[in-house]
Amino acid sequence: VELGEICDIFNGKTPSETEKREKGTPILKIKDVDENGKVRDNFASFVDTDFYDKYSSKIIKKGDTLILNAAHNSEYVGTKTFFADNLPDNTIATGEWLIIRAKPKIIDSKFKHFLVVSSFVKKQIKELVKGIHLYPKDVKLVKIPLPPLQIQKKIVSILEQADKLKQKREEAD
Repeated sequence: VELGEICDIFNGKTPSETEKREKGTPILKIKDVDENGKVRDNFASFVDTDFYDKYSSKIIKKGDTLILNAAHNSEYVGTKTFFADNLPDNTIATGEWLIIRAKPKIIDSKFKHFLVVSSFVKKQIKELVKGIHLYPKDVKLVKIPLPPLQIQKKIVSILEQADKLKQKREEAD
């Protein structure tokens, strides 16, 4: 199926310099996520309630997958990803992030994330980069296999076990 049939796909919103604050609602920038897809400790940008209210549709929800959709180098576009599972409430994504949100009755959010970071989907995404941008309308056309929800959950369980083993191996090394 096409990803756009089973997920909502949209960009975040970058605040202007005049909309940025020293405290308030956090903004997730590209630099806030390390190369392993983990959030760094401190947020550097915030917005006030006016910005938050105006762009509340850009709030990152648990289970969202974020992909870098704009960079100064086309080779970097699409390479950084983030799975939202432990963020402060009401964090808003900047416009450099493309957000993929699963429709929960159709696709498991973790299954969706494992697919998005797979070489199968990464290859398709790389081919969609136009200049230095990746657009939601194009990502919606990415084709993925969609097993029944129960099978998706079993696959996620196996892949999570594999990730844990991989982490232990890296720690041991």
